[in-house]
Amino acid sequence: FAVRVRHDTITLPFMDDFSYVGPLTNSRLWLDSDVFVNQTFGEQPPSIGVATFDGVNARGKPYGGDAGAADRLTSTYINLNGVGGNVVLTYWLQRRGLGDRPEIQDSVVLEFRAQNGLWQDVENFPGAPASQPNTAVEPFRFYSTPVSPDFRHKAFQFRFRNYADRQGVLDNWNIDYIRLDNIQTDTFINDVAFTELPEPILSRYTSMPWRHFRNHEAEQLSSSLEVGVYNHANQTLNASPSSVSLTEDNTGIQPFAPVTLFNGLDANIPNGMNINRTYALSGDASGFPNILSGYLIGMQNNAFNTPERLEFNLEYTLSNTSQINQAGFSAVQVNDRVARTTVFDEYFAYDDGSAEAGLVTSENGQIAVHFTASVADTLRAVRIHFPHTSANTTDQTFRLRVWVGALDGTPEYQALLQPAYADAYFDTLQGFTTYPLMNANGDLTPLALPAGDFFVGWQQVTPCSFTNCVAVGYDKNRPQAKPFISRNSGNGWVELPATTIGGALMIRPVVGDETPSATGTDDIPAQPGITIKVFPNPATDLLNIQLTGGAYHEHAMALYNSVGQLILSGPLTPTLDAGALPPGLYFLHVLHREGNVRSVNKVMVVR
Repeated sequence: FAVRVRHDTITLPFMDDFSYVGPLTNSRLWLDSDVFVNQTFGEQPPSIGVATFDGVNARGKPYGGDAGAADRLTSTYINLNGVGGNVVLTYWLQRRGLGDRPEIQDSVVLEFRAQNGLWQDVENFPGAPASQPNTAVEPFRFYSTPVSPDFRHKAFQFRFRNYADRQGVLDNWNIDYIRLDNIQTDTFINDVAFTELPEPILSRYTSMPWRHFRNHEAEQLSSSLEVGVYNHANQTLNASPSSVSLTEDNTGIQPFAPVTLFNGLDANIPNGMNINRTYALSGDASGFPNILSGYLIGMQNNAFNTPERLEFNLEYTLSNTSQINQAGFSAVQVNDRVARTTVFDEYFAYDDGSAEAGLVTSENGQIAVHFTASVADTLRAVRIHFPHTSANTTDQTFRLRVWVGALDGTPEYQALLQPAYADAYFDTLQGFTTYPLMNANGDLTPLALPAGDFFVGWQQVTPCSFTNCVAVGYDKNRPQAKPFISRNSGNGWVELPATTIGGALMIRPVVGDETPSATGTDDIPAQPGITIKVFPNPATDLLNIQLTGGAYHEHAMALYNSVGQLILSGPLTPTLDAGALPPGLYFLHVLHREGNVRSVNKVMVVR
């Protein structure tokens, strides 16, 4: 069937710096969502957020097949009919960033759409030459492409396309700060933009259980703030007023009162360069105040001992009045705010949830991550992120291993398992696969953890070529976590070599009193799933929801009517008031807190 989709045109200026939360593009500006909008793959970007080109589609699955066209970034229709002056498309492009380097045969192509509807190549950017070291830093580069009068029609479009191996999150390009205008046509624009997220408030982990943090605040909290900004103007701009605040979202409590972020001369931001600054919470010469002692006291608030999950939101803002503020340039205001949430829940993590690469080991090789329990606890499960950075390895086998006290030849727990890509079972780009600790009979076997060190890792079992072994997600935004990773290639445990770029392994041990449910797939050996039973069905007033194999607090629910409209959503509870619903057919979706769709049940409401 031929389908025509009507879409309104927009007028100049056109601007997108991808400073919003992804992973999808802004549908008002773009007609497709192949690229991955994120705040982690760019290295020293001109503003927070980039659009990343790779070899996977919008759902995180490899395109497959031979090398060829992969992601597209296609603008909406732009009315250039009768537009005079110099119409120029400007953009910043980076090869690799924190991802994988595109080879010389890979490329990004810029195309313009002519009035006859045909696309024409106007720019071609090749990948890195083979002579370039894989560790070479690739900066963002500014480009400017004029739009000739031949393309100035009422439905003009431009698009970027990358050509890659199409086998995974590989051959990466990052694009940022795209503008199309006939007034602001060069690299200069009055905009001071944040370029990176705040660091987690913890010094070692990105997440940990609250009971392991409590009474260890001074040891576990970071004592400084990291800030990155870029001034796009042609002169120094003052970044005042600015602020930094910290709020726990469940209680609304602020451990310290908001204070000015850029103080004194530091408020004057030089133009044309990435500025990265560190401010000591104990006060420093820049004029940043001493808030550390009060902060430590604020984090000891007894109200934090009640919620099962705490979420501390660290936010930076600036409100520079000299920045451009007119229609079409709303991104200038959006990139004036960045925030990161540090979660306290029943797991330890070094990573920020994004895998820019994968770490592998050869046959019989082992890799382990060092964790420290502040109090005695129980290890219930291990969550692992398997990225699409190599060939599909779901037919391979690895041995999950846990050591208590020290890395030695006798792990306290081990199990023979197979990897599973989370996106094969639910809609996610950076999901984790959960493996409860079980014995060979399929019985849960939680492991007691005394206060002190423990290690979680894996051993490659299946013979494999090195680049096609089981890969575990590696977060390059957390280089400070590298010292906590060890490897054993058969000659004892050693640190990762200096040639390995710093990062955090995406392995998360789950502790506490309850065992989380396994990732919902029959293809993972001996992994118990959860069962959802709803009764009575049909229902007239009260609908009972029975959950087996998991905990209610780990799940959320969403109820849709027969035409797909969301009727209600919220935490999963044992009962639902069906009496408040109109008679009809409904679909009850039960979702895991990490985003895993666990169950969909038909529910009939009658009177």
